[in-house]
Amino acid sequence: QISPIGGVRFSCLSCDGFDVCEKCYETARKDHDSSHQFEAVEHPLAGETGVAVHRRIRCAGCNTSPLIGYRYHCAVCRVDMCQKCFFARKTPGRHKETHEMRLYSTPVPVSHKSVRCDGCGLRPIVGRRFQCDACISVNFCEICYREGSEPKHVPNHSKNHAFSVVYDV
Repeated sequence: QISPIGGVRFSCLSCDGFDVCEKCYETARKDHDSSHQFEAVEHPLAGETGVAVHRRIRCAGCNTSPLIGYRYHCAVCRVDMCQKCFFARKTPGRHKETHEMRLYSTPVPVSHKSVRCDGCGLRPIVGRRFQCDACISVNFCEICYREGSEPKHVPNHSKNHAFSVVYDV
């Protein structure tokens, strides 16, 4: 019962105002409606403080996800590590301390190249894409999803349909 939740919080996309901290996420996931999807949200936002949040990236050293701050990516074995694990000289899996590491200070935005937003027509959708679970051909960019836009080409689509966040390209 901490408010506001600082750092990464997990927000239920179906329940308005249902947010849990990173520590409580696993328990809440088990106790909450299993058909609901959660999204990781950082506070303060990355743009407000300059801290990068690398969604869909897990640190191979400590298993933290999303990776917040600097991301160290191995050019040889392709593991990712957070700053803490990198400077602790962790060597998870096949990774060796002598491997070339690349530093990413900002996240690489996800681009859904072959998908058009059915609300505003934006193509490609950059960032999070929302796909209707009932009408799989219906996709929205984040702005159109939040505004409750309606697709023009699917007459049977209902605003009551559930949506999933698609992170894959």
